[in-house]
Amino acid sequence: MKTLTAIATAGVLTISAISAQASVVFDLTGKNVNSQDMSFNEGSIGLTASSATVHHGNISTGGKLTQTSDGLGVYSHRRDSDGLDSTWNNEAIVFVFDQNVSLTDVNLSLFDKYGKRGDDWSFFFDTDSDGDLDRVFRYEKSNPYSFDTPYVGTTFAIAAEGAKDNFRIHDLTVAASAVPEPSSLLLLGAGLVVAAAGRRKRA
Repeated sequence: MKTLTAIATAGVLTISAISAQASVVFDLTGKNVNSQDMSFNEGSIGLTASSATVHHGNISTGGKLTQTSDGLGVYSHRRDSDGLDSTWNNEAIVFVFDQNVSLTDVNLSLFDKYGKRGDDWSFFFDTDSDGDLDRVFRYEKSNPYSFDTPYVGTTFAIAAEGAKDNFRIHDLTVAASAVPEPSSLLLLGAGLVVAAAGRRKRA
């Protein structure tokens, strides 16, 4: 009986471990750096950020990534600012994680949704799993922004497509979306069976 109780307990703990996905914040601020891409690591999750531009809703490689104490931006033209703007090109930053994650929050800096600039931003995700990023929404003025719909994958992009956008991406919050190992699934199944048998016996 003690063995069955132990299995049931382990199964319950497995359920908790699977359902409890800790959130991780990627702080994108740093020293003044210009580069095509930059790498970040938080816990067991790796992230590569790359500069890009948007043309007719399509994202392509372009410009250089810039990093300051306010976060990440893009420099894509000699008369351009080093923020994420749309003065000469609609600039974007592509984020590629080394594992599936659920993007939960975006926090922008130097973002002015009420002023003369009227900043807004666009979000891209591979909605149809064809390998290309699709525009999910644009002209979003909320900041910080929390996603109501979970977008689970490895690749996302944030872009400036408004007429006078100029801001930076300060940080992203993600939750790991790991698939349980077969042994964990077996333990989970055993725990559920034992727990159900216990309920029937008490009844």
